[in-house]
Amino acid sequence: MSTMNAAQPVGTDALRSLADSTGLSPVGRRPGLWAYTRSLWDHRDFILTMARSGLRAKSSNDRLGSVWLVLTPLLQGLVYFFVFGLLLGVARDVENFVGFLVIGVIFFQHISQSMVQGSRAVSGNRKLIQALAFPRAALPIASSLRSSMGFLPALAVVFVIVFLSWLPEVRIGWRVVLVVPLVLLIAVFNLGLAMITARFTAHVNDLGNLLPLFTRLWLYTSGVFYPVERYAADNPVVLSVLTANPMHIFLTLGRDAILWQQDSSWQYWAGAAGWAFGLLVVGYLVFWQAEEEYTRD
Repeated sequence: MSTMNAAQPVGTDALRSLADSTGLSPVGRRPGLWAYTRSLWDHRDFILTMARSGLRAKSSNDRLGSVWLVLTPLLQGLVYFFVFGLLLGVARDVENFVGFLVIGVIFFQHISQSMVQGSRAVSGNRKLIQALAFPRAALPIASSLRSSMGFLPALAVVFVIVFLSWLPEVRIGWRVVLVVPLVLLIAVFNLGLAMITARFTAHVNDLGNLLPLFTRLWLYTSGVFYPVERYAADNPVVLSVLTANPMHIFLTLGRDAILWQQDSSWQYWAGAAGWAFGLLVVGYLVFWQAEEEYTRD
């Protein structure tokens, strides 16, 4: 009768069989989808605390503190205004180019930075993962929540600039309330995007280095500082691709509600909802599938 050497390593399948037969659970084992979701709800205070502390820590070392949440996109908008508005003359083709540009830059910065920060949610919190037991999806959720909280002051500045840009003829009416469902859809979209990027950069940090290249391409193909419908009107295929871009959809809805004060096509709202909730479902499932891998070095 053979005996097992005590020093012999036990395979993963053997450990799982032992756990099933004894009622024990291996450390880091992925729970069922419903149990995982319920655990996230039970950790909601933990998620909120991480989001708040992360937002404070982000600006604690700067003399201007949280002012940079607003100042950074505004300075970038000033650069783009000089290049595209003055040097390239795009301002001549767009009514109220200042408002058009500010909405584009601040909304784009919010979405793109939420994606980049979310990509580091797992890889940047290794010590926390190794020290505490919690559903790892709490990390990209906290990251996305932090981004949404930081976006609100910048959104307030957008309203102020658009209001001033229309003086003396003020054009802000009831349609600005549509910004509320729009911001919620963007938050849902950002969360799905953060979960996907966090999953694939958890063990391959090199993938994170490609994100700035992607965001730069996204910047120039989303109509942040020019109307894509006007410049791609001669090529229906290119126009269809550009207008299906989720960033372009969100920018169009934001400009319609805040700047132009006009009703948006229902197709744009359907596209925004489809991108937001579709990406959230995919991102959540992709992240949950790899739950057991996040505790590994």
